[in-house]
Amino acid sequence: MSITHAETGQIDGSSGHLHDVPATSLPSDHPMMELPFAAEIDGRQYQGTGVSLTGVKLTGLADPNLVGHDRLLRLSFPFEAFQLAIPVEGRITGVNPGNGEIEVTFTDPTGPHLPQLRHVLNSYIAGDVVSMGRVLGVALQPNKPSKGGKPAASGGGSALRTMGNGLLVATATLALIGGASWLVHDRFFVDHVVAPARVETAGRALTAIDAGQIDYLDTEASMGEVAFSIRSTSGETLSVAMPCDDCTAVSAGPELGATVQAGQPVLRISQADAPLILKVRVEPDQLYALAEARAIEARFADGTSITTHADEASLSSAAADTSGRPLFIDLVPQANIDAGRAGQLARLTIERDYPFANGLDGIRGAIATKFASVE
Repeated sequence: MSITHAETGQIDGSSGHLHDVPATSLPSDHPMMELPFAAEIDGRQYQGTGVSLTGVKLTGLADPNLVGHDRLLRLSFPFEAFQLAIPVEGRITGVNPGNGEIEVTFTDPTGPHLPQLRHVLNSYIAGDVVSMGRVLGVALQPNKPSKGGKPAASGGGSALRTMGNGLLVATATLALIGGASWLVHDRFFVDHVVAPARVETAGRALTAIDAGQIDYLDTEASMGEVAFSIRSTSGETLSVAMPCDDCTAVSAGPELGATVQAGQPVLRISQADAPLILKVRVEPDQLYALAEARAIEARFADGTSITTHADEASLSSAAADTSGRPLFIDLVPQANIDAGRAGQLARLTIERDYPFANGLDGIRGAIATKFASVE
């Protein structure tokens, strides 16, 4: 509804009817509305007694010499949870010192303030905005009945939208819960090994017995023959014999003439039918995490992953090393590794056991035993 013409009448905001008001010098093309508002002129506050699209009526102390002067007004409409402020330029057309009435006419009624002011006044006329003393509020509108006198039923589209919104909220909630659970799991129950693991044939390493330079290296040596020799820093030549006759020896990295440290692997020897395992170089402080791991996942570059566990003999041998150097640990897969993966690298993830895991396993075992006895 828009504001209609009224000559000397005024619309009551609560009933929407016109009633007579005293004549005013303001233009009579628009009705004067009585709704709560305040106005600020030159930093001084005035209480509003009427407002229209062309001017306002205020009460307060004002200098009569202001009549005929243009001023910037700041109209404030107090709502329940916020306040709407509308700046507008106006000319003071009347000041009555006896009763404190002030009349202000807008110098540009169609200025930038018009859309907001017209919306407030139209909403007040339509009953959407009501007065509650000195505060404005939104009126609660009851559901309008349909033409047949029965309440209008919600359409199928509205029901579908409601169901769709519910599904979106449920999906977002599940995604949030899943993301939070994943972050908690990754933070408290997962360790990532920095160094990659390498697929190798199961066996053992022949290590340097002293620091020095490799002076001789023979991967084809028979049992009892010299497999490699090291010229130590003291000038001595130290030799290591091949410990088996039916095994295969491959270089562990160092080549002829390379410098090695004491305990560094030089050759890796394995039986001809030995399975493939993973070998990883870890820091000493990660040995306990490997030993207590619920599972150790190895993920290859193609996305394939396998589950492994640390070899106990390898862990025991590494734990006896007190040098503080990084140590090589054997990881035994739960299933055989394809021979084509020999030499490939894998990223390792250590999954720790959940709290009270042993207690939960005991409870599950007791329940299973109870049901078995009942059957």
